[in-house]
Amino acid sequence: MKIKSNRYNKVYILLTLLLTLFLPACGSSPTLSSNTSTSFTTDTSNDCLIDLRGEVMHPGIYKVESGSLLYDVIELAGGFTAYANIANLNLVSLITSNMKIVIEKKAEKKDESTPLNQHKINLNTCTKTELLTLPGIGDSKANAILSYREQTGAFQHVEDLLKVNGIGPTLFQDIQALVTI
Repeated sequence: MKIKSNRYNKVYILLTLLLTLFLPACGSSPTLSSNTSTSFTTDTSNDCLIDLRGEVMHPGIYKVESGSLLYDVIELAGGFTAYANIANLNLVSLITSNMKIVIEKKAEKKDESTPLNQHKINLNTCTKTELLTLPGIGDSKANAILSYREQTGAFQHVEDLLKVNGIGPTLFQDIQALVTI
């Protein structure tokens, strides 16, 4: 019986030793080492995220170091498009925090040298052919303008075009600058 008891003592001592080593480890939670990277950790570096939109070659979100210039972000995006309005941009502005930057489009200028805009069409003396050169004026609307002029006499104001059947506010806005009385 002494042999069995000696074996039990060894097993008992071994189990006690194992429990002594592993129980403290089971009671504590795992910790991350300082060099472990996770997708949800907070980045303590001085980087900023810039949401760049509008008239740049490659709009998107860019990560730059705090203190970078707006110029640097624009270069990362491939530069400006031909339509970018850069007149009021300060390209040496410092990026210090996460921000959204929108590069606006240039305002379109009307070409004053086109034949349509060289002279205004006089509503009281124009022909049907001249009326047909106006945007949105076809055969029926040109005829309606001439009929209105025959029935009521000369136009007193350019706004009188709104009284012509078929000429609404939208069309009037399109041709207002192209006609006179």
